[in-house]
Amino acid sequence: MHRNCSANLKAKDADRSSQLEKLTGELDNNGSALENKETAIKELGMELKNCHSMILQLKLRMRRPHQ
Repeated sequence: MHRNCSANLKAKDADRSSQLEKLTGELDNNGSALENKETAIKELGMELKNCHSMILQLKLRMRRPHQ
């Protein structure tokens, strides 16, 4: 029974190391995906801001009497 303890511990250690590598890879991938989404959100925010500005300019033009 004690003879197998060392082998069992080594197997569990190898399994945990493998799991840690997998989770670390997933974390890196998720971090990259999050950064990409943050960039996309910032770009969309700027586009929205530009649209609001254009709408405001159009409203001001419509209020002015035609010259």
